[in-house]
Amino acid sequence: MHIATENSIRSLSTLLSNKSDNLVNGLATAKLALEQLSKSGTEQFSREEIRDDLIKLVETSEHIKSTDNLAEKTKFLFPEYKPLSKHLRTKYSDLLPSRVVNKLEAEEKYMEGFKELLITQDYMLQAFSDENPVDKAEKLYTGMVNLSNLLEQYISFFPDQLIENIKTIALEFLADPTLQPEQPGLSPEVANYLTAIKHTSRGLLWQLENYQKHKKNTVGELLNWLDSAPTWKGDDLDECLEYVNITRK
Repeated sequence: MHIATENSIRSLSTLLSNKSDNLVNGLATAKLALEQLSKSGTEQFSREEIRDDLIKLVETSEHIKSTDNLAEKTKFLFPEYKPLSKHLRTKYSDLLPSRVVNKLEAEEKYMEGFKELLITQDYMLQAFSDENPVDKAEKLYTGMVNLSNLLEQYISFFPDQLIENIKTIALEFLADPTLQPEQPGLSPEVANYLTAIKHTSRGLLWQLENYQKHKKNTVGELLNWLDSAPTWKGDDLDECLEYVNITRK
């Protein structure tokens, strides 16, 4: 198989480090909201109780930022970030701004999808060291089917960069001459797998094209952009809502 095909699969894991910055930013937003809640006070929770959650939040954020190593980072992301996010969303759902709650939920769903992506990536990469042609083709086919299934479930939570990465994988599979079922000398079983890989890759590209054709930015995404865009000067609510409606058409 071509090195470009293998590299397209390996590049999936590099996106986790890039995305972890967004996770940390989401926790920082929740931290500010909890601090404000602690200052203003609430009948439901004591300041000490909110302070304990703030400590957990800061600790998790620092753990995520403490390493750039993927294996080390995942030790914190999956067992720490997801339970904390769910805890905060459940406990403070009526008190935190909806934008904060929605952002935590979106990042949590992304982490679920990314965890499955890492499992699929590992399985597909095993094909590059497998000496058995049938097993090699089976691993690649199963990996492509899993990618398609993950898109069905998580595509709306995946960032554009990750979606483009998956698109590149499908394109590389279709372009790789060593994965063409018409090659002479292939066993029927391998040829069948390679044919299925080609069909699955084309189906995956159709999934992505169909999603991108109908995709609209969510209100949360647009409000996040309005918060961070340096050129946005509007502070009128009607003007902001008009901008959101126009952009989503």
